[in-house]
Amino acid sequence: MRAFVAVELSDDIRNALGEVISKMGRFDLPVKWVEPANLHLTLKFLGEVREESAPAVARAMREAARSAAPFDLRLTRAGAFPSLARPRVLFIEADDDPPVTEELARRLDDAMSQLGVPREVRPFRKHVTLGRVRRPAPLGLAADELRSLASKGFGPMKVSQIVLMRSQLTPSGPIYEAVERANLG
Repeated sequence: MRAFVAVELSDDIRNALGEVISKMGRFDLPVKWVEPANLHLTLKFLGEVREESAPAVARAMREAARSAAPFDLRLTRAGAFPSLARPRVLFIEADDDPPVTEELARRLDDAMSQLGVPREVRPFRKHVTLGRVRRPAPLGLAADELRSLASKGFGPMKVSQIVLMRSQLTPSGPIYEAVERANLG
């Protein structure tokens, strides 16, 4: 199964980000926008995991979750990888209080590497992906609009668990299914 470990967003935040995505759709950009129901904050992308490995992956996730206390999450600023001037991925950055997501992501990376999952090569960056740019294109006024929409912030929401998600890729977009949940602390 194709899988990842994530923080699920509250319905309020998903709905608010869905409105941002809808407003950005007016700009006729070459962007594949994320369906609001699929919005999340990825802590560790696992890639393809054998079904028989799923229990070990879930145990490792639960162990990492026990090391982190519940926290508040707020989505704050618009951004893009590699930059808003040359975007490939459009996102909203996240702030956590107390700051635990980086340590949680590191613990997940360590635990999953012992199960054969490759380590992350890029530094962890707290964000929620809004869309992926299909072909290089300047955002122009859309970048200003995205910054403006994101500047009001979204949240806070209390995060008390993380989830192992299965991702099934389909022609119309991915379908995510929660496989296992783990409480923090």
